[in-house]
Amino acid sequence: MDKVNINIQVGNFKLPLTVDRDDEPNVREAARLINDRLVAYRTKYRVSNLSQEYMLTFAAMDIATRYVRML
Repeated sequence: MDKVNINIQVGNFKLPLTVDRDDEPNVREAARLINDRLVAYRTKYRVSNLSQEYMLTFAAMDIATRYVRML
């Protein structure tokens, strides 16, 4: 397959990735989903001092749980 280099922003992290050209929209949508969950958790826990990594863990658990339910 044809590969393409892309840069994805997830939270405060910039990720340079090489993906199949056909998968690029899926990877970008996945990053958008993670970032949307991060915003939701930042809003929910805005009075706390939770780290970016902690918030990413919340987002990962949320998304993984939704995925497991679909299996």
